[in-house]
Amino acid sequence: MRLFDLEIDGQKYPACCGLRALAQIQKKYGSLSAFEKKLLPYQEQTEKGLDEKLLDVDAMDIQMIMETTELFLKEGAFLTGEKVETDKILCSASNPFGLVLQLFDIYVMSMKPDNEENVSKNRTSQRMSG
Repeated sequence: MRLFDLEIDGQKYPACCGLRALAQIQKKYGSLSAFEKKLLPYQEQTEKGLDEKLLDVDAMDIQMIMETTELFLKEGAFLTGEKVETDKILCSASNPFGLVLQLFDIYVMSMKPDNEENVSKNRTSQRMSG
């Protein structure tokens, strides 16, 4: 289990995606792969020579982003003993694109903590293509 800082509008909150969160995700979406595809919907590039995938912003599921944020924040608060008012945080949150990338990073680094370097490389390439 690892705790991460989830930054929302300049404030940092403890967040976690441990076994309990993964079990809830798996139950809700049927599989972790289905969760990944729904959280980060990509569109294939059709231009010649481009093998990169771009995040399909139109297909982003804002409700899912809110639910995943709430889950990770509640797990982080449970582990740290901090009180986190998720409704207030979500009510004022902006930048769903940045938030979804953080959520995906937390998910991936929780699944494979040794994969942190690859996550950083992936985020850099996503920023450059977006």
